[in-house]
Amino acid sequence: MWHEPEDFMNDVIYIEKDMLFNSKKQLQRAVKLLHLNIARESFVIKSTKKSWRLVCRRVEQGCRFRLTSFIDKHTNMWKVG
Repeated sequence: MWHEPEDFMNDVIYIEKDMLFNSKKQLQRAVKLLHLNIARESFVIKSTKKSWRLVCRRVEQGCRFRLTSFIDKHTNMWKVG
């Protein structure tokens, strides 16, 4: 379960597989804080009520960040895949 850090510029922020989020909005906020912290940009490939996918804008320069998330049927929470 993800909890927003008090000081996102100095605290460690990470998102990993199987991490759960209460809402899509909370997941989007976590990605935004992570990208501000590490100075990385991404763009959304797919955004629906049940899934959200994004990749790094600098793929051609070797950036390998990508994120796939979906609503978990058992917990009804957003889960990182």
